[in-house]
Amino acid sequence: MRFDGANFVLLDGSPLPKLQTGTTGELVLRAEAIQDQLVRARFTQDDLLPLLDKGSRVFVGVGPHLVGNPNVDGLLRDVVEHRLGWRAQFAWPGRPASY
Repeated sequence: MRFDGANFVLLDGSPLPKLQTGTTGELVLRAEAIQDQLVRARFTQDDLLPLLDKGSRVFVGVGPHLVGNPNVDGLLRDVVEHRLGWRAQFAWPGRPASY
């Protein structure tokens, strides 16, 4: 769809189909399309949302072909302390995991 200056229309210029009252959806657009700088800043600002409480346990699964493979880049094998307070140790064959 596209905005014609007054309404949203389909790309061919025809009106949107009739929708049921209360219908919700998503509008995806480039930030540069928002003309009001204050509104644009509100929609594009970074925001932090807490996902886990401090001390929460996080379990991570790794494919069996990756575990213990010394050639796999980025596979963490030691204790990880995250700045939010969670802690994990990744395991591979012969070494049990601890959390």
